[in-house]
Amino acid sequence: MNKKNKTTLAIIITILIALLVVMFIVYRGQESLCDKDFAPGTEWSNGQDYLVYQENNKTMIKNSLIGLTLEVPENWTAEVKNFGLDEWAAQIKSPDLETDENQIVQQGCFIQLEVVENENNFQWISQRIEIMKQASEKILIDGSSIYSLVKINNINALRKEMPSDASLASVFPRISLPMSINKIAMLNCQFVAGENQNKCQKKLLQILDSIKF
Repeated sequence: MNKKNKTTLAIIITILIALLVVMFIVYRGQESLCDKDFAPGTEWSNGQDYLVYQENNKTMIKNSLIGLTLEVPENWTAEVKNFGLDEWAAQIKSPDLETDENQIVQQGCFIQLEVVENENNFQWISQRIEIMKQASEKILIDGSSIYSLVKINNINALRKEMPSDASLASVFPRISLPMSINKIAMLNCQFVAGENQNKCQKKLLQILDSIKF
């Protein structure tokens, strides 16, 4: 092989390696977005899909897009809130809720029902649930996140939370329930770590038990 051909081959190999590196970075970035947050293209259920109403002296929340209803704990409040450009949710708050200027919970419990549509997130969550159903270990630690399964109306949902850390003032559990095609019901929570956290966790379980669809 002459010098010119060797140079051409070296250039081709370099380009192929560079392409592989770029593809790996893009893949890892998409995986991270699916895992930790919402992938690009996510659409939120709009405000008209949510209804907060009273039934038999109980405060109820309904999302008509997926036909989901839940019961708000006694003495808690609920409201439909636009928290972004086109991002709507039903926010559930304990009577003792206090937040700072950055909306970080300082006291009490905060739970937010969001209904989103995204194919990548839907597939990732569904696949993770199937993997965990078959696994011998029912708790999966992946990086800084802890995953487990919870039952909602006899359907598996994925629970994600950060490990307990004395340096963290708040904990942020997230429950994700794949619904109809590419639609996900999510309960994003913010609890103060410590004794208050246990009280909030009990209320979260109460809400999960009340969900119907």
